[in-house]
Amino acid sequence: MLIVRTSPSQFEIPINDVSTYLHGKILSELGLSTNDIKGYGCTYLGKSKNGKRPYFYESGTNKDYKEVLFDDKLALMYFFGVSDNIEYKGAFGFVGVHLVIRSEERRVGKEC
Repeated sequence: MLIVRTSPSQFEIPINDVSTYLHGKILSELGLSTNDIKGYGCTYLGKSKNGKRPYFYESGTNKDYKEVLFDDKLALMYFFGVSDNIEYKGAFGFVGVHLVIRSEERRVGKEC
């Protein structure tokens, strides 16, 4: 399953594109089904009662931020996180992006 925002902001568009590409490569290269993996486009760091956690924007009916939950039943999950700081240079904004991948190696069968 791939979860990306349907109306992304300007800097989320390339992150969603990369997430969509990565999702397809994972499916084809590792031979997993869409039920085996969960990928998120852009996530944001938010506060929870247990500290800071990644949140994604759920498009559609609910239109709210939801916490990214780690699921041990999945062979692989990933998300792209963005920093809170945006550095502007002229008309351009730059934001730090990181990728987090969690896999169950015995289910994936290959090193990621």
